[in-house]
Amino acid sequence: MNGAQLHLALNHFPVVLSLVSLVLLLWSWKFKDFEVKRVGLALVVATGLFAGIAYLTGEPAEDVLEKYPSFSKPLVHEHEEAGEAVTIVSILAGISAIASLFFQR
Repeated sequence: MNGAQLHLALNHFPVVLSLVSLVLLLWSWKFKDFEVKRVGLALVVATGLFAGIAYLTGEPAEDVLEKYPSFSKPLVHEHEEAGEAVTIVSILAGISAIASLFFQR
């Protein structure tokens, strides 16, 4: 498995997990279900972890793709900047979720 394949395999996890965690947290807020809230917060933590891993696999993916003639450095740079911003937000949300889980005890 090369860097591009690994990046593609991993970068969907944060997207899906963030949507699932949002639904669970909204459910727990509406129905006051603390068990569902804990699961939702745990998924926010997992989202941050997977976002960090996906970000770290971006450079190896770029190394594989830059050999192709259709490679666009400006487009990849824009993609990288967006990925960096989302990764930072996801990691901060994960840290906040860890704090929330800790203080709920």
